[in-house]
Amino acid sequence: MPPTNARAVRSPSREKRYTVDEILEYCLQDKPFYEDSGGGVTLSGGEAMLRPEFDPELLDRLHQNGIDTCIETEAYVRPETFDAVSERLDHLLIDMKHWDPRRHQAGTGVSTEPILHNTRHAIAMGKDVLVRTPVIPGFNDRAEDAHEMARLLLKAGATRVQLLPFHNYGENKDALLDMAYELRGTDSLKASDLEDFRQAYADEGVEAFF
Repeated sequence: MPPTNARAVRSPSREKRYTVDEILEYCLQDKPFYEDSGGGVTLSGGEAMLRPEFDPELLDRLHQNGIDTCIETEAYVRPETFDAVSERLDHLLIDMKHWDPRRHQAGTGVSTEPILHNTRHAIAMGKDVLVRTPVIPGFNDRAEDAHEMARLLLKAGATRVQLLPFHNYGENKDALLDMAYELRGTDSLKASDLEDFRQAYADEGVEAFF
């Protein structure tokens, strides 16, 4: 029988399970660095919210040891799962890829409704929430997209967004794996390419930065 509340970490050749105690011990090794830098532990994934049987205990133990907690998430989970994890977090980095529900569904395969609901709830709880949006050519890089996303964020209670310019670093990797790369030949975006895009957010009252 595997250890209670264990998580599996997979690689192409093996799988290893870690208990909360083991992960905590690993995190505590860097506690002096957290104290010096003002940082802490960030849960990521895959989708880190899909561990409701594991995350709350780990987050509680981290707090008991005075460690700040954060998560990277798309917030596409049931509200009860989101609440169980987020109430134990100090910060949330929430990905939001499109303002238009139809475009979001087409591009990601999921609805925006749970994401927006959970984002609004986290902000209402007083959590430190930062929305992050990857800017992808041909998908959400028009000025209209920036204006509409800014309006959507304001309705959710968010006033800041981190813009993540598209990069093509995965093109060669996908080629090696014989996988289709839909944006093959598309140049990476730089912050300087998106100044007008960033300004569109500012015009709506949302601080956008890179």
